[in-house]
Amino acid sequence: MPRVYLLLLRVQHDFIGAMTAQIMSRDNIINNAFAIITAIFNYVDTNLSIINIPQYIRYINVIELENMYFHVMPGIPEFINGISYIIADEDAIQELLNNIITNK
Repeated sequence: MPRVYLLLLRVQHDFIGAMTAQIMSRDNIINNAFAIITAIFNYVDTNLSIINIPQYIRYINVIELENMYFHVMPGIPEFINGISYIIADEDAIQELLNNIITNK
């Protein structure tokens, strides 16, 4: 991959990590609980119902952001009709997932 692309990925990973830390802060969750729940139900397609949420809330405090890792999806960058795409390498993705799962 070109060096500029790898630099862009690093910046994106850093940004997502910082954003996640801000979003997952206790004060943010408490102060914005209603807005967060509303956004989840308006913009996330899930089988999680309002009845199930209370049993998962306790896990928010055990999320350790320093144990959160980002990975680059293996693939080949291509331009198709003037649009930039990453064509997924399914075998390499499976290998990456297996490595992630077995190296916990």
